[in-house]
Amino acid sequence: MFDEISQTHVNQRITLVDVLSLSLNKSSDLMGYLESSFPEANRVAMKKEAGNNDYIKACHENFEVAIGMLKKNERFMTKYDVQLIAGGMPSGFPAELTVLREDTKDAFNIFKAEEQRVLKGVNDKIKAINVFWTMLTQICKDGKKIFRKTPETINKFTVS
Repeated sequence: MFDEISQTHVNQRITLVDVLSLSLNKSSDLMGYLESSFPEANRVAMKKEAGNNDYIKACHENFEVAIGMLKKNERFMTKYDVQLIAGGMPSGFPAELTVLREDTKDAFNIFKAEEQRVLKGVNDKIKAINVFWTMLTQICKDGKKIFRKTPETINKFTVS
C-alpha cells in the first residue's frame, strides 16, 4: 500500500513539475514581450511588477512562489495589455498563461493532498509500531516477573 501511495505521489509531482515548466516558459515569453514593448529605462521596474523577481525561486520548484508569480504576470498583462500587444504579444497569450497558472495550481493542490495522505499513512504506521512496542515491552516485563527464578527462561524476555 505505501509503495502504491508513494508512486502516486511521485507521479503527481512529475505532472506538477511538467505543468510548472510550461508555465515558466510562458512567463519567460512574457518577459520577452515586455522587453519589446517598453523602453529600456523602465524595464527593471516593469519586470519587478510583472513578477520576474520570483522567477529563480519558481524555477527551483518553489510552487507557491511560482503560482504567485504567475498571478503577477496576469495582473501585469491586464494592466498593460495594449502596450504588450503593440510590442508583439499575441492577443490570446494572456488566456494561455491563465490556463497554465490554473493547471499549475490544480496540480499543486492534488500533489499536496496526496502528500498529506502519504504523511497520514506514515504516521498511522508509526503509531501502530509504537503500540506494538509498548505491548511487547510489557510482555517482557511480565515474563521476567513470572520466570524470575529461571535465568535461562528470563533471557527470552529481553528486547533491545
